Amino acid sequence: MTDDIQPSINSPAPVPADGSLMPPENETDQDLSGGVPQSGRKSMNYWQLVWRQFRKNRLAVFGMLLVMTFIGLAIFAPFISNKYPYFWYAEDEGLSFPLLRALSNQDLMLLLGFAMAVLLPVTKRLLDKSEWRFWNMNRFRRALLVNLLIFLVGAGLISLKPEVHRITKQVGPIRMERDFRFELERAADDKDIVALFAPVRYSPSDIYVGERFEEPSLTHPLGTDILGRSGMSRIIYGTRLALFVGFISVGISTMIGLLIGGLSGYFSGWVDLVLQRLVEIFTAFPAIFLLLTIIALWGPKLAVIMVAIGLTSWTGTARLIRANVLQVRTLDYVTAARAMGARTLPIIFKHALPNSIAPVLVSVSFGIAAAVFIESTLSFLGLSDPDYPSWGMLLNQARTVSVEQPVLLVIPGMAIFLAVLAYNLMGEGLRDALDPRMKK
Repeated sequence: MTDDIQPSINSPAPVPADGSLMPPENETDQDLSGGVPQSGRKSMNYWQLVWRQFRKNRLAVFGMLLVMTFIGLAIFAPFISNKYPYFWYAEDEGLSFPLLRALSNQDLMLLLGFAMAVLLPVTKRLLDKSEWRFWNMNRFRRALLVNLLIFLVGAGLISLKPEVHRITKQVGPIRMERDFRFELERAADDKDIVALFAPVRYSPSDIYVGERFEEPSLTHPLGTDILGRSGMSRIIYGTRLALFVGFISVGISTMIGLLIGGLSGYFSGWVDLVLQRLVEIFTAFPAIFLLLTIIALWGPKLAVIMVAIGLTSWTGTARLIRANVLQVRTLDYVTAARAMGARTLPIIFKHALPNSIAPVLVSVSFGIAAAVFIESTLSFLGLSDPDYPSWGMLLNQARTVSVEQPVLLVIPGMAIFLAVLAYNLMGEGLRDALDPRMKK
């Protein structure tokens, strides 16, 4: 044997001096699942893998875009449809911004929440550079906590706005009875007034801006309702009602389901027996009769409707969480936490529930679609809050002229259909992305 013998095919490649294993230059070293080179690729966490699987479903992405469109309409509805101009300039008054001054507390809180969601990556990056720690949270949870605290402080300051006006002896931000459109029409021949209005120059509560059940035109693209209110404006603001009812009612039902399902699945025994009988009692009663009973007792107010939907739709979430916790409570990390002396509640809320929450996202998406449909049904039956525009209310009012003007009936129906379809498509996409059997 001589030292100049060439290495065989099966002999290992030479190892560099620093000990790192470098692949040969003529090999691509691809991943078996996706064909992506391993060199230089960062590892992906669970939610990144879910997002990669989710965006492969085109229908789910289409549903998510529709949901984002509805959320955008709900948040920026005052800037799309309003009777107040963006800015108003008159020689005797100067420059003013009536639309910004006329924003309600509800508008300001929605805009603040949107700003906090947009600035979440910025907050996360700023916290990455600091040494601040809180309860051993990861970077995303710390950023979410900071933005939530900022939102709560901002919401508190916004809620104090009426008190500030009362203390300072101010009547309000602007004179609400002032009609800027009428003033601009009277001064059309003059050049001393410059104003910029929203695309739809009407608010949803402005009555008799047109004839009763007026046909669609350039002034009113979707016509008017029984009181001469703009149909386009009420359709836009109806997205806000659908957003509130969907998210708040499902949030209530999810919190109740998490609590009851988590306790039932972790403790089992007599606790599970009692809580499951409670679930069966709520399941035995038809939800629509419970809703009608609650609304009949406390009135058709928006807060009552949201709470009623939340109190009658938590049973499915509770059963789903119970099944997941029953499986998780036998895993090694829960047993290890129990052996280390951790208390029961921290084990439930820190280990069992967070690792059982993923399938609940699918239930939340389907629940929002169901809540939007239930609220539209109640509005169609005349059991909704008359102070808020609703798609079901528009459907009810358009029944009498559906033959002469079918657009007044088709547009609200299409809005309900698209909202329910969007949440269902997104829910199906989440279900496929969270299911390991659907991953290639």
